[in-house]
This record gives sequence, structure tokens and C-alpha cells, in this order.
Amino acid sequence: MLQEKDKSNPPLKDVGIRLGWDDEQIAIWYNRQMLKKEEESGSDVDTPLGVFGYRVDVRKKGEEQWLSQNSLILQQNTALNNGRIIISEAGEIVEPGIEVHPSAHGDSKGAGFWLPMYFSSWMGKPISIADKDAEDINMLHPDKMIKPRPDIDNTINSIPKRTFHPYAADPRNNIPLVYGNDYQFRVRLMDISGGGPAVTEKALNGGEKPVADLHFKRHIAAGVLKITNISSVYDNLPSTTVADIKDTSILQNLITIDNPVLKIQRPLLGYPAVVFTGKYNNVIDKLKAILNDLPADEKKGIDIGLSDPDVSSFKVQVEIKSLEMDNGRSENGKESYIVLYQKEYNFDEGNFDDDVLLNIVHKDEKQLTFTEGYNDTGADYDLVLPTSRHIRLTFIPIIKHADNDYADLSIAEGKRITLTSYLPGADETGLLSPIDGGFKAVYLQPEHAVDQHQIKTFKNKITLQFVKSNTPVELSRLADAFKITAHNLTLEGEKGKRLQFGCSKLMRHSLAPDSSSISFSSQAELFNRWIIGVDYTLLRDWAWDGLEKESFFIYRKWKREGEVSFSNEVLAGIINVSDTVAINALHEPERTYSRLLFLDAFDPKEVDSLLPPEIIISYRIEVHFKKKGIPSVIDPEIKDKEIHLPVTIIPAQIPKLVSAGIALSPYVSDEEKYRSTDLRQRFLWLEMEEGPRDRNDTYFARVLSNAPDPLLCSISEELKTYDPVDAPLNINDEKIRTIIPGMDNDFAGMGAMQELLRGDDNSGKSNFYMLPLPPGLHADSDELFGFFSYEIRLGHKKELWSTAQGRYGRPLKVNGVQHPAPNLSCNVIRRKIPLFEKKLKDVLVANKVERLRKDSGQILEKPSINIAFKNEVVITAQFATAVLNGKNITANPPQTSLWYMLYAQVRQADGLSYRNLLLSSGYMPYVPPKRRVLAKNDVVSKEEGGKTGIAILKVEDIQQRLVELGLPKENSLSVLCVEMFPMDNMWHIEGGKHDYANAERLTHHLYRLASENRLCVRPK
Repeated sequence: MLQEKDKSNPPLKDVGIRLGWDDEQIAIWYNRQMLKKEEESGSDVDTPLGVFGYRVDVRKKGEEQWLSQNSLILQQNTALNNGRIIISEAGEIVEPGIEVHPSAHGDSKGAGFWLPMYFSSWMGKPISIADKDAEDINMLHPDKMIKPRPDIDNTINSIPKRTFHPYAADPRNNIPLVYGNDYQFRVRLMDISGGGPAVTEKALNGGEKPVADLHFKRHIAAGVLKITNISSVYDNLPSTTVADIKDTSILQNLITIDNPVLKIQRPLLGYPAVVFTGKYNNVIDKLKAILNDLPADEKKGIDIGLSDPDVSSFKVQVEIKSLEMDNGRSENGKESYIVLYQKEYNFDEGNFDDDVLLNIVHKDEKQLTFTEGYNDTGADYDLVLPTSRHIRLTFIPIIKHADNDYADLSIAEGKRITLTSYLPGADETGLLSPIDGGFKAVYLQPEHAVDQHQIKTFKNKITLQFVKSNTPVELSRLADAFKITAHNLTLEGEKGKRLQFGCSKLMRHSLAPDSSSISFSSQAELFNRWIIGVDYTLLRDWAWDGLEKESFFIYRKWKREGEVSFSNEVLAGIINVSDTVAINALHEPERTYSRLLFLDAFDPKEVDSLLPPEIIISYRIEVHFKKKGIPSVIDPEIKDKEIHLPVTIIPAQIPKLVSAGIALSPYVSDEEKYRSTDLRQRFLWLEMEEGPRDRNDTYFARVLSNAPDPLLCSISEELKTYDPVDAPLNINDEKIRTIIPGMDNDFAGMGAMQELLRGDDNSGKSNFYMLPLPPGLHADSDELFGFFSYEIRLGHKKELWSTAQGRYGRPLKVNGVQHPAPNLSCNVIRRKIPLFEKKLKDVLVANKVERLRKDSGQILEKPSINIAFKNEVVITAQFATAVLNGKNITANPPQTSLWYMLYAQVRQADGLSYRNLLLSSGYMPYVPPKRRVLAKNDVVSKEEGGKTGIAILKVEDIQQRLVELGLPKENSLSVLCVEMFPMDNMWHIEGGKHDYANAERLTHHLYRLASENRLCVRPK
């Protein structure tokens, strides 16, 4: 027997139990009869066969009596010679046998003959006659058959076979065949005369398996559930006119809004399977009545069968269609339908023809979770369907008795019928949610090529650093700003997340057919423009399909900061929401939402390239729902979403310097006797060729480098090799600048340069600007004795919001700039120096005698010493100090000279004020510290601080000079010191070494020159 293990395709019709027996023996018998000669002797073969037929007996397992399934009752007399010779009479019992015949498949000589797979079939009726019930149920009578049409080609001209039924089943041997019962079978042999053992006899010589046991169970799956709404569609078609037939596979064509009910009946079960259930009374009569009760004039197709009594319930499997390519959660892994939930409904067990009324409930759902199931399935006989989604409904009949006893486990679920459903939602609020405010503007700066293939030198070795990635770093920065990924010139979403792109036509690009990625034609598309991302989350699951193909229209308008009205609104672009998902999004996917990202481009030069303003851009998003299903309740339109953008265009004007000078504060003196004057504040001013053309711009300056005055410093090797490199502009490189709504002026770039102070000429258009001191310096800083290199640029004022890279324009480099030198103060003191008449030796003797007197206790007379005093005026002032990088490098001795001027205050002739009268002027030399021989453990001390010039004047000489001028000796005096460059630089020694002997000789020479002034004390 063929043992079939594949149960995926159950049989379509049940034919009962197929029987076979002694197949090997019968094959041997037939092979003997087919031999013409003996193979060894070559003589003729004489093999008569005594077995002419077979009789089959059946009984239920556990019973003793066998029932012959060959036993028949004659329905009429059997006679020969026109009825004159009667062979058998009506009512007699006969037991014809079953013959087994081989058959050939084509070439009988080459391929031989084959025995049939089964010798007979039993389905609870005699196996030796035709089934008259099947003929009656299907009305297979000549008067009921459709007549052939010979006038039409390709028609089957089948002449109904005229059948006769001279035999009937023997009721004494009747045994019904019912699912779930166990049966036993045996076979009796019949000779050529029709004789053989009777059904009541026992076998004398039992074979290896004289009796076969078989458990009969159902292998026929339940048919398709009967949805009466479908037949109603066809029944309601007009009979006289042509009408369009609705697609009955669509749920919305079967129900109405007023009556959303599906009527479900049990599937039909045909003959003889419905008889095998044993659950109907008079089942044959009910089957025959199906065709008999039809009106004679009604012509329609009809299935013959009764409601399957084994189907006790059915379930509906609700599947929602996800995006194309999203096949991971489908049942077979080959389609995009995902099971949302399953719900089971019960039939009435007492009425096999009862209808189940299934109430269809459509519900608006925002987001469905594909992993947690669907819990809101409604009442017992409700079928809840989410709106705005393509749904597949699968109706599955269930046989609960499929327990491998009554029915096979493989047919627990019957044949399926599928309907599709789509109904637009009525409430589509909460559709979009902004990401980072919904709008994000990005401005990219190009990366220099040296950063791509950088070359470094280290210890005479060259190191090449090649970038292995083909993705431009600028595109990577853009991707990081929007939290997406970049590859080569392509942007795509993160893994596991669906992203739908849109892009402005101002950037040359290529959009993927499923809108999941965008590729730019070149890297240059990213620069010199704002890239504004309209970034929203679509708060709908992947199965939601409520939008047109062109889903979101993005509109843009702009205005300058401070203006009232916007420009005309233009269409920036469209986001096409595709019904296909990218492979990248299928890695651990998040199916509850999608992301929408539109990349708009806005060129600031569109507004004004010469006088760039701040820009305010306003966006509006228009949602396009499906035209045949526009929801009645939607969110307010997303409009007037503004984003404020700073200036990115540098000033086009280039500075041109015309002149420079020193600005002084007002002159303030001692009004009483003109004895002193206040220090005047001094500033360096610059005259530019013209003022800023943009009222939002002004001039800025910064120090590139500085160096000391070479006439003040010692020319050392360090100074010779000092070559400062201009420092780059210390502003944020802003490789990417990101702006989101609500941001305001952050003064980017301010502080990198100093703003020049514009002169006040009452018109506000002065071309004169004061240059502030460099940061970190004050008016008395020693660095101001040196020179500076400045960079001057036009820049946007701090009140104008600008990016750091767009703050300053092109530079003008100015070398040799010198700020006003610091004020060096002079000090004047008057002192008295005692003068002794006795020699020093006498003083020492006197001191010794004094000590002896104290030791001996004697009273000795103390020697008398006459003391006189010398009155002098001492004038001191510091030399200018040269500083390099905070280090004092002033020449030693100084290369400049200090001179004093002594004034006397004299009242004017009109008596209104005083004037200064020059009494004397003279040189103030620098006296190096005296050298001494260092001991072994002494530490060399280094002179700290600045160097000082000194001049000493006798008071009596000053008084004499005042008398000569007719002034009183007590007249008030004032002193002014001036530092001057000498004509000849004789202090500096080449190589940085100093010849102190020569230096001392020169010092005495200068003292000699100064001594010609009789007011000056000549040094010893």
C-alpha cells in the first residue's frame, strides 16, 4: 500500500475505503498466463487459473458476524430466449464476485502490464454494483442531461450513458461507513463456476494476514465558508439589462454603512462524505431534494451538498498590509501582510443551517503595534477593522473533532476564503510631530584638501595620511546634524527606521524610487546656501495608507529682518510617501512611525548679496489625503513656521587706509602757578578712504604680531631670527552651523577683532576711527614702545546676527603701526650730604679712644668734629624698555639718552597766569652698577627692572641762576625729562658682548660734556 506522508493537500473527495489484497500472488498468476513457452524446456505453457473472482466481507471491530459486501437482491427476473428460459427470479439473493484485470500504459509489449493500485473501494454499500444514490442526487438521467450541440464547434457531444439497476443492496448485509469507527476486512475466493466459501464459514487455511483492520477517519478538509452576501450580489443583478458586476472579494461591496453585517454559513459537504459523518437523518433524501426543489425555469450554478456538521466554528484572521518588501512578519515570509489578530466565532450546534451575523466595526487607529497584538476586538460577534489600512480577511472553518480519531489533525482548519477591505479614516488628527522644532537650518563650510590628504614632516620623515572613506566629511557632518547616515554622496536613514526624503530642486540630486535615500550630483551642492531640513515624524504605522502619492507639499516664503510683509509664497518641493520600504529600514524595524525629511535650499544672495540682512523664512506644509477618502477631522494646517537665519555673506567692501595720527585729550595745567600739567590721553587714529557702505558694518582690527623698537633693544641672535607668523583669525571654523527655531543673536565671531571707534562729527559719516590698544595692554605697557602689524577688515556689527565665518570681510594688512608711547615719569628729590673737616684717620683714633674710655671707666674729653652739609637736587627718570614676548631685551647700556629741563614759574606781565622759564637743561647718564670680583660660592645677580638716568644739581647753583635772572631764591621750580635717540649708536657691541672698559670711557666722556653746564655736578 502506498503510504503518503504529505498532508498539506488533503483529498478533495472522499471515496470511502480502498481495498487491495494478495497483489504479489495475483501478479505471479497473471505472469504465468502470459508466458507462451516454458523458458527452460521451450514447451507450451498450460496454466489454468481456478480463481475467477473475489468476495469482500466487512464487520465492525469487536463484532463476530461478517457481512458480505457482494450480496445483492435481484430486482427483476433474468431469462433467456426472450424470457422463456428463466435463470433467476426477482427477490433472489446473488453474490457476484470482483474481478481484477491488469492494464497497459501505452506500449504493452515494451512496458508490460500493470495491476491497479487498488482492487476495489467500499463506502458502506455493495462493491459489485454502481451507486444509484449518487446518480439520483446529481440527476444523472438521460432526460435531465443537457443535449449536445453539434452545430457549435468545440462542444462536448457526450451522450448520456443509459444505466440499468437490476440489482439492489442486500439489507441484511448493510453496514454504514462512519467516521471514527474501526472496521475489519477479509477476502473470499470465487471459482469460475461462481462457487466458493460462504460468508458464514470460517477460513480453514489462514494466511499471514487474513483479516485487515482499519480505523476510518475523515481526511476531507472542510470547504469554503458560505458568505451569503456574495450570492446576494449576483442574485440582485438585473435579468434584462447589462450591469457592472461588483468585485465580491472586496468587503465594502458586500455591506453597506447602514447594514454592516456579514452573514456566514457552514461550508457545504458533498456526497458521500456528508453521509460518512452520520450526523444527518435521511441524509440521502435531503441531498436529492436539493435539485428536485429548484424551480424549473431557474438556471444557475449550484453546489450539491449539505452544511458540514463537523464544522462547529470558524475564525477570522485579520491581516494588515505593510509596506512592500516588509515580509519578515508575514506567515509565509513572502508577502507584506502581517497578522493583526485572530478571532473565533461559534456556529449553533443544534441547527446546521444557521447563519452567524458578523457585525463589521471600523475604527480609526493612529498607530498599531505589530508585536503586542490587537486587544480591542469588540463584542463576541464584532469584527473590528482599523481604517486607512489595506486589510485581508481570511475566513477559516474549524473542525474541533480533528483529534486523529474522528478526523485527521491535518484538516482541523478547512479551506479559506479571503476578502479585502479598505475604508478611509474619519479622524486623522495627531498626524505629524516636529523633530527639533520641525525645522533645522544648516550651513556647511568646505573642508580644505590638506585635511583630506594631509602631509606632515617629522624629523626629516614624511608621513602621508590618506582618508580611506569615499564619503565627504562635509556630507558626514550634514548627516550627523540630522541623525542620518551618509555613504559616498548619498544620504539615507538609520537602520530600522523608515525615512522618506524630499529635496529642493535648487540642489541637483537623485531621489530613490522609494524616497528612502537621496544622492547629490556633486559635493558643491552643499555649499554657499542654507540647507533647511523640514523634519517631522509621521505618527502612523507602516500599514497606514491615507495619503496620495504626492503626499506633502512644502511651501516657502521669506522676508528681511524688520520688514512686515513676506515675499510671494513658492512651492519648495514635495515629499512622496512610497508604499515600499528600503532594505536598510528592515533591520530590527520600528514599524509604529515613519520620519519625513525635506531638504530645502535657500541662497542668501537671493535677498541681497551686497548688503546682506538677517532673513526670516516661513514654511507651510500641505497634507494631501486620498481624494476618495478625505477625513472629516484633521489637524490645523502647519503654517507660519518661522526660522530666523543669521547673515552668512561677508562684507564685500575692502578697507583702504589713507592716513594715521595721534589724537590727544585736552591740555590741562595747574592754573594757580603752572607748576604741573595732567597727563594727556593719546590714541592712534586711522583715516579710511570711505566709511562702511552698509550701515550694519564697521571697521575692525586685530594684532597680527609685534616687535620691539630695534633702537631700544640689544640685537641678539634671538632677535635676529625672530620672524613672527601672522596668527590666523581666531574664530570658530564653523564647519557646520546649525540653527533651530527660537535661536537668537549669539554674537558669533565677536571678540576675535577689535571694533574701531568712529569719530563723532555730528553727521555719523566720519572716516576717522580710533584704534584701541591691543587686548591685554594698557597705556603704560612697555610693549607700546615697539611696532605692531595690524589686520583691518570690514565686519558686521554685533547688533547684526551673523555667523562667525560671515562676520568679517577681506583683510588689509598694515605693518609698522606704533601706538602712542607710554608716559615715563621723572622724580625729583632734594638732599643734604654731610661734609667733614678732619681727616678720616683722626676720626678712627677718636673712636678707639672712646672705646678705651668706656672699658676703663675713665672720663676723657671727646674730640671735636666740625660738620658741614652739601644741598643737591637729584633728578631721575627711567629709560624706555624694549620687550619681546614678555622678556626684557633693552640694550645695556641704553642706546637712547635722557635730558632734563629745569623750569622756574614766572607770573606774566598782565598778572593773569604763570609761565615756565627755562633755567637749565642737561644730560642724564645711565651709570652701570659697579662690578666686583665674585667669590667661589657667590651667585651671579642679574639687574632687574628698567634702567635709570640721573642728574645732580647744586642748590646754590640753582639759586645763583635765579638771582641772575632777577628771581627770588625761593622761587618754585619744575622739571621735565625727555628721552631722545642719539646721533651715533656707540653703545651696542656686535655679537651681543659688552666691553665695559670702553663703555666706562664713553660714560666719562658724556659726563664731561654735561659738566659744561655749571649747574650740573661733575662726577668724580
